[in-house]
Amino acid sequence: MKILIADDDAVSRRVLETTVTRLGHEPVVVTNGTDALDVLLHTEGPRLAILDWMMPGADGLAVCRAVRAHAGPYLYMVLVTARNRQEDMGRPGSRRG
Repeated sequence: MKILIADDDAVSRRVLETTVTRLGHEPVVVTNGTDALDVLLHTEGPRLAILDWMMPGADGLAVCRAVRAHAGPYLYMVLVTARNRQEDMGRPGSRRG
């Protein structure tokens, strides 16, 4: 299975890419939200995405919202972040962040 990894931090990106590969999946790696959105909206794009919350172009929340607004196959998205404040926690579709 193809899995999108979108993270602007090189170390985090490499750790995720190595993990996905070791689990037998094909990583598709980008460094910003704009490229992540392009990949996810492509007809042959991955059906699972691991997105950094804060990255250039469009943050992870913006990517989630744009994908959800687009009519197409369901995509599973996981947001990763170093944020740890209580007010930052919530669903991607919420108005938080």
